Amino acid sequence: MKRKMTFIVVLAMALLLGRRDVFADIYTGGMLEPIDISEEGIQEAQCPLEELQELAGEEGTVDPEEMHLYAEGIGTYSTQETAAAYIRSRMVKREHIIKLNLKTNSKNSTNYFKGILNLVYEEREEGSPKEGDYLYWHMNRYMYSLRPIDGGYYLYMYCDYHSDATQEAYVNSAVASLVGSLKLKSSALSDQEKLLAVYDYITDNVSYDFLNYYSSNPNEKIYTAYGALHDKTCVCQGYALLVYRLMREAGIRARLIPGKSHGDNHGWNIVKVAGSYYNVDSTWDSQAKSEGKGYQYFLKNQSDFTDHTRFANYSTAAFMQEYPMSDTSYPLAAIMKGNTLKMPSSSISAAGTFALSVSRPSNDVVSVRWPAQAGAVRYDIYTMAAGGSFIWQKSTAATSASFSIKPPANLVIRVVAVSSNSNSSYKVAAVSQNASLNAGIVYLKKGKKVKAGNGTYKVLTSSKKSRTLEVTGWKKNAASVRIPDSVIVDGQTYKVTRIGKNAFKKQKKLTCVVIGKDVKSIGANAFSGCKSLKDVVIRGKSLKKVGKGAFSKTKGKTVTGPKAKKNAYLRLLKQAGFSSKAKYYKI
Repeated sequence: MKRKMTFIVVLAMALLLGRRDVFADIYTGGMLEPIDISEEGIQEAQCPLEELQELAGEEGTVDPEEMHLYAEGIGTYSTQETAAAYIRSRMVKREHIIKLNLKTNSKNSTNYFKGILNLVYEEREEGSPKEGDYLYWHMNRYMYSLRPIDGGYYLYMYCDYHSDATQEAYVNSAVASLVGSLKLKSSALSDQEKLLAVYDYITDNVSYDFLNYYSSNPNEKIYTAYGALHDKTCVCQGYALLVYRLMREAGIRARLIPGKSHGDNHGWNIVKVAGSYYNVDSTWDSQAKSEGKGYQYFLKNQSDFTDHTRFANYSTAAFMQEYPMSDTSYPLAAIMKGNTLKMPSSSISAAGTFALSVSRPSNDVVSVRWPAQAGAVRYDIYTMAAGGSFIWQKSTAATSASFSIKPPANLVIRVVAVSSNSNSSYKVAAVSQNASLNAGIVYLKKGKKVKAGNGTYKVLTSSKKSRTLEVTGWKKNAASVRIPDSVIVDGQTYKVTRIGKNAFKKQKKLTCVVIGKDVKSIGANAFSGCKSLKDVVIRGKSLKKVGKGAFSKTKGKTVTGPKAKKNAYLRLLKQAGFSSKAKYYKI
C-alpha cells in the first residue's frame, strides 16, 4: 500500500479538484488481522473468570466450591461437535457472553477448546451463509475462562464482533431482498449468471471508503457486510464478506481469501463455477469499473491474478486440493461482447464449421470432443438450456474437455475456436455446429457401492421419489466420525438412512461418533470392538433399530440426542452393548 502521507496528499488533491479518477492507480486493501485460534492464540485469550465477568458487566463471581455440572442451569455438552454448534449459534446472534459446561475426560483443556473453536468456524458445505468465513471475519476478539468442575470444565466466553445484532438484522433483511431481486435461488439461472448478477450489483453500488480507512479512528463498519449494504461504502474485507454471503445464499461455494498486496493486508474471494474455483476481487474491480475498464479481476486463475499473494495456510497442498483452481481464466477477450458471461450474438449466428461429439459419462459430467481448428489457440465451450442463452462453461487448449453440470442434462452445446493476431488480440476462428444432449437422470442401481468423503456406502433405494444409502465403512484410524445427513453421488442427493453391520468394527481409535438425522437403523456389530468409543451423538429422531452387539466392547460414557428420545435411545443402545451407566444429554 502507498505510504499514508503520500495518500493524504493525493487525497487532498482529489478533494480540491473534485476528481474521483485521481484514485485510479491507488491500491485499495483493508483486511484486519484475523482472530487467532491456534494453540498459542488460545492460550493468550485465556483470562481469569472474575476479570471476564467484570469486563462483561456482570456483578458477582462464581464460587469454585459451588461449581459443578449444571452450574447456573446452563447446558452441558459432552462432545466437541455439540459444544461448537451451541457456541456458533450464539455467535451468529452476536451474543457477547456465552456459558456452557463441557463434559470431558480431557486433561488438556487448551487443546480440547482448540478443537471446539476449529469446529465453530469450520467451512461446512451444509452450513448457513451466516457461518464459516462470514462469522470468522466478523469476529473482533474472544476471551475465555475454563474452570475444572466435576467431570469436565465450566466455560465462560466473552466475544466482541465487528457488527452487532441490530446491524446483522439489517444485513439479513437486505440480503433476503437481494436474493429475490437478483433471482439467486432461481433454477432458470446458471451459477455463472447468478455470480455475474452479484458481482455487478456490488461493483456498481459499493464504493471504497478511502476517508474512513485512512482516518485516525476508522469506524468498524467499513470491515463488514453491513457497511457494504447500509452505507454502500467499505474496504476490501466488507466487499469480500458480502460476495461470500450472497454466493452462499445462492448455493454457490465460495471462500474469503486473505493475503498480501503491495505489502499490505488485502482480501478477495474464490468462487466455484463449473467444477473449478476462480479468483474474484470486487474491491479492485469496483475501482476499475468507475474508469470504464471493468472485470479486470473477475474469474481469474492463479497465474493471471497478479499482485495477490495468499497467506500460507490458504495455499497449502491440502487447501488447493480441496479448492482446486481452474487452469485457465474466464475468457474476457474481444469475443466476449460487453464482458458478460454469455456468448456474443455474432458467434451464435455464425455458420457452423466443425462438428462436435458429446456424451454424458455420468449425471453431472459432460464430455465433448472436436477436430483441431487451424490457427486456434484455445477453445471456449458454451451450453444453452431450454429457453436460455449460451453460457460459458470452460476454456481449454486441447480438443476435448469434460465439465460439471446440474442434471438433468437437456442442453445444446457449442464450441468457439479462438485465434490470436500478431498484436495479441483475439478473434473467432471458427464456430462449431450445435450439438444436443437430451437425457434424463440415470439413477444408480440398488446395491451399488460408492465412495463419498471418508465413507463408503451402498445404495438402498434410487429413484425420483427415494434415494437412500447405507454406510458400509469408513476411513481407518479416525478419532471422530461425523455421519452426514446426506451425500451427493453422481449429481444426486442421497439420504443416509442406515449404518450397515460391521461398518466400524474394531476402529480402535474412534472416540466419538455423530449420527446423521435420517439414520433409521444401525446394523449388528456396527461399532463392536471400538474400544475407545465413549460418546455417541444422535442428531435426529428417526433411529428405530440397533442390531445385536452394535456397541459391544465400547466404553460408552455419554449419549447425546433429542430430549424426547432419551428413554428410547438409551434402551436401544444399552440392548446393543452400550454401557448401562451412560448418561444422556439433550441436544
